[in-house]
Amino acid sequence: MLIETKKLGITLIVDESFVDFSEPNIRFSLLSEDYLKNNKHLIVIKSISKSYGVPGLRLGVLATGNTELATNIRKQIPIWNINSFGEYFLQIVDKYKKDYIYACNAIVEERKHFIQALSNIPSLKVFPSQANYVMAELQNTISSKRLTEKLLTEHHIFVKDLSGKQGFPNNRQFLRFAVRDEYDNKKLINALKIILNS
Repeated sequence: MLIETKKLGITLIVDESFVDFSEPNIRFSLLSEDYLKNNKHLIVIKSISKSYGVPGLRLGVLATGNTELATNIRKQIPIWNINSFGEYFLQIVDKYKKDYIYACNAIVEERKHFIQALSNIPSLKVFPSQANYVMAELQNTISSKRLTEKLLTEHHIFVKDLSGKQGFPNNRQFLRFAVRDEYDNKKLINALKIILNS
């Protein structure tokens, strides 16, 4: 796609916000000086907030080899576009790089077990994932809204109801489950079985 878009003069924007959670053998980033320098049509964006699980900091990266575009974007950014918490986070983040990679690899392993357990629930159609969450479609059962409510009120578990989100068919029911540790994932699996089998 990189070569084709370059030939056609199309600007290619790649969002790498969840790339760190992909399996190690396919974990690859275009955030490379060589790639960006040789592909001026390429823009790579990444939400650091999502990758590191610090949404309140609202940190992100935009990289491009197109210096004119980079200059124009910089001109649009406020002078004080980062708070002191975000600045401190950026100062210490490299210190924990090995821990971060270890945690991402642990999520990859736990995700495999989590997807398998979800797939064993007959009323769920689970979609493959390389992120720190898994999407599933409810099949011929209660609505995603009702399931979300029951999980929260009866089991104190919050999941994301995707019904009504743009891009999803109105007559189908989708949910998003975060990949957490083994204990939390088993708790969710058990709660889903109780609700969907009742």
